[in-house]
Amino acid sequence: MPRPPSPESKTNRLVLAPKPGEEAKVNAFKEICSRDGYRISDELLKLVERWLREHNWPPGNPQLPLTKFSGDRIPGTPFKAQITITRKDPLGRGHVEETKSIQVSERELQQLLVQWQGLSERGKRIWVRILKQVDHPIARKILEEMKS
Repeated sequence: MPRPPSPESKTNRLVLAPKPGEEAKVNAFKEICSRDGYRISDELLKLVERWLREHNWPPGNPQLPLTKFSGDRIPGTPFKAQITITRKDPLGRGHVEETKSIQVSERELQQLLVQWQGLSERGKRIWVRILKQVDHPIARKILEEMKS
């Protein structure tokens, strides 16, 4: 039974010891690398790099990577909202709709609350479409003020 790897080892060598019955795979790998002009160590290091990336190295907690929070908003990051803008086609073929993703920070929401009364009606309509998608107390407060 082989020894478990030690990260404190003084050597940086990796030893590939195939399990019984898998020697043919290792020999085929060596032959293909030799035939195609690849270095075995380079190919194995590519596998090591991919494995480290999958385990969120460096540094990180492999039990709880940030990718597990794909649906939730991480505190301190901007709120995301999408807005559809309709504009006249420059070639005269009617109107074109563009959907843009917009990021809104809490600081921007606070500034918007202060400046809300000074905005034009068009500006308010655009912001209302954005604020309806943002789940934040300031956004809800602005929308309530707009209704009253």
